[in-house]
Amino acid sequence: MPPRYAHGALAGMLLLEGTGLPLVPFEPLFIATAVLIAHHHLGFWPVVLYAAGGDLLGNLIGYQIGRTVGQLLLDRYGARLHFDAQRVARTRGWFWRFGGGTLFVARFFGPIRTPAILLAGLTRMPLASYTAWCGVADVLWVAGWQLLLLRFGRLAPALWEHFGNPAAALTFVALLAAASGFIYWRWRGKGGERGV
Repeated sequence: MPPRYAHGALAGMLLLEGTGLPLVPFEPLFIATAVLIAHHHLGFWPVVLYAAGGDLLGNLIGYQIGRTVGQLLLDRYGARLHFDAQRVARTRGWFWRFGGGTLFVARFFGPIRTPAILLAGLTRMPLASYTAWCGVADVLWVAGWQLLLLRFGRLAPALWEHFGNPAAALTFVALLAAASGFIYWRWRGKGGERGV
C-alpha cells in the first residue's frame, strides 16, 4: 500500500475518533503504523502529522456538534440528567477557566474524552483556545503512542498479530467498553452520593 493511502486511512480513522464517537479503536491502527514505521514503510513525522491533523478535524466537528446539537439535547433531556441551568453555568465557568487543561488531560483518558469535547462546544469555549489545546494534545498523544510502541518495538509485531485478528480486536474493544462502563458507573455512583 502506498504511504499516501496509509496516511489517508490513518487521518480518516482518527477524524472519526476525534469527533468523540465511542468505540472507534485507534490502538490497532497505532500498532500497525508503528510496525510500518519500524520497517521504514512510513515516516514517523508524517504519521504524527496526519494522525494529529485528522484527530484535530474530528475534534472541531465534535465541538460543533456540542455547540449546535448539545443545547437541543440539554433542553430536552437536561432535567433527566440533572443538568440544570445552574450546572450549565458552573460547567461554562469551568471550561472558560480550565477548559484547555481539561481537554489536554481528556485526550489521554478515553472515558472523559467525548464528554470534554462535547461540553467544550456546549459551553461555547473560545474556538481559538479549544483548537490550540486540542492540537497540542493531539500531536503529543499520537507521538507518545508511536514512541512508546517503537521503543518497545519487539512487542509491536506480536501486538499486531494479536489485534490483527478481528475476533481478538472485537474482544479487546468489548473489554475496553466494559471496563470504561464500569469505571463510569462507579464514578457516577460516588458522585451521586456526594450530591454532585
